Amino acid sequence: HIIGVDAEHTPDNKHVAVYMDGHYFVCADNGIMCLLTAKFNADKIVEINIHDRITSNFTVMDAFVQTACHIARGGTLEVIGKPIERLKNISGMQPAVANNSINGQVIYIDNYGNAVTNITRDLFKSTGKGREFTLTARSEKHNKIYDHYSGFIDFSKEDYKRDIDGRAIVIFNSSGYIEIATYKSNPITIGSASSLFGLKDNTPINIKFNET
Repeated sequence: HIIGVDAEHTPDNKHVAVYMDGHYFVCADNGIMCLLTAKFNADKIVEINIHDRITSNFTVMDAFVQTACHIARGGTLEVIGKPIERLKNISGMQPAVANNSINGQVIYIDNYGNAVTNITRDLFKSTGKGREFTLTARSEKHNKIYDHYSGFIDFSKEDYKRDIDGRAIVIFNSSGYIEIATYKSNPITIGSASSLFGLKDNTPINIKFNET
């Protein structure tokens, strides 16, 4: 997997190759991997050191591609880098669990204005254990999370009685993260979760579970 996010090679932004859970990752050591290392332990990490052998103006792209090609040919990581012990971590990227609550945040706003949080389905289930809950995001409050965007629609009603466009919903998205969205959102016309509810990167998200 080649990850080209914030990947300019600098003394503070080193390039790494990581072997973890049967996969290879080539990226900058800028904290992006901490979303994965919270769940999986890295088997091997090396700091890529082939940059002095690259003469192209696209050093970042070529370094990553050459590293990936080396791995694809069966090459070992030690040939293209020196082993290091750990990757950079970004505080706040992982949600915190305290008492009967999960405190997370919005980590991404997609092209439709939907707000993706850093709270996973697995964490929600292991913490909630089937209990009722209230999810709060600024002024929005929800007590139901759906598996797909149309999950809340009552299809027994006639179409004109459903009043669904722009409806606020919370779902588990395809990557397994909680996402706050609006049905058939359009930032230009009916609006989006981001524009209608004031959600943006780092907006706090709280899930409070009822005590048993």
